[in-house]
Amino acid sequence: MAIPEKPNACVACGASTIFIRETHDIYTLYECTACDLQFWWPFKNPGSEFYEVDNKESVSRNENPLSMSMLPTQERFLHDKQKQGGSLVDLGMGSGRFIAEAEKIGYTVAGCDFDRDAVKTAQTYYGLSDVHALSVEDFVTSFPDRKFDVVTMFEILEHLDGFDAIPKILSLMKSDGLLVVSTPWRGRWGGFFSGDHPPEHLTRWSDKAIRTFFETRGFRILHMHHMPAAPDYFSRLLMRFPEWTRGWLSFGLSKKLKKKENIASRPANNTLHLPKKTSLRNRIIRALSVAKLYGLFFIPTVVLYAYLSATGGRHATGFYIIMEKA
Repeated sequence: MAIPEKPNACVACGASTIFIRETHDIYTLYECTACDLQFWWPFKNPGSEFYEVDNKESVSRNENPLSMSMLPTQERFLHDKQKQGGSLVDLGMGSGRFIAEAEKIGYTVAGCDFDRDAVKTAQTYYGLSDVHALSVEDFVTSFPDRKFDVVTMFEILEHLDGFDAIPKILSLMKSDGLLVVSTPWRGRWGGFFSGDHPPEHLTRWSDKAIRTFFETRGFRILHMHHMPAAPDYFSRLLMRFPEWTRGWLSFGLSKKLKKKENIASRPANNTLHLPKKTSLRNRIIRALSVAKLYGLFFIPTVVLYAYLSATGGRHATGFYIIMEKA
């Protein structure tokens, strides 16, 4: 079915009071004055093949699950241990690193992701058995009798091209169960919008948009926090400078070396592996890269950090939200 050239109403609340905010490639960003959601049009997720083949971060994560750290919101959950020892399902689990860590501290875990390679990684690398190659909606409808103490959905909401599955999540939750969600916060500083574009991200959320969206779908928000400030926030900000100065101060040499090492150490049968120990030459080059990073960008990072902290908390990048049934 062909996608209309422009929407007639908000994709979340159905209000017709929408207007254009900006454009990006073939996409147009609309804002709804009723619920405050911003959404991109065409409102269409690229599908599982995009993440299995075309998305470099997903492919790298599936081949080497430890190449990407957990999200600050996932670390926050593991630290807080909401309903520790209970049952937990992670919707959009990626390669399963988060639920593998949750299992270690006592949770009975399950998960789903429509990236089939990610699910295979979760099974073979982490030894997870209750994981399924299903979209969020398909998982919700496939297991109508399963109930969990905690349902988590980290950095998934902004990828969805429809919201029919959201009210159905209520059926996965026990009577006193929790839904834990993270998603990017659109009030953050504009320099953090790198990667926050379609076809990966289809929506941008404000505090009002989050509250309206979930409270009209059967949830009660218990806690909503802008994340980070995380303990490693300063270093995460520091690491953005090489990206912003690529081509004239930064050339990505360290990343290129890491990529070569991963290719060289990959078994012929493409099974999962841990990279081999790096050579002395490459370790020296990486040490020099770190020295350059701090030498060039430490003071600019301090200035930027102070500015963002002083301008309404714009150093935060995302939401961390805990909900129960209304």
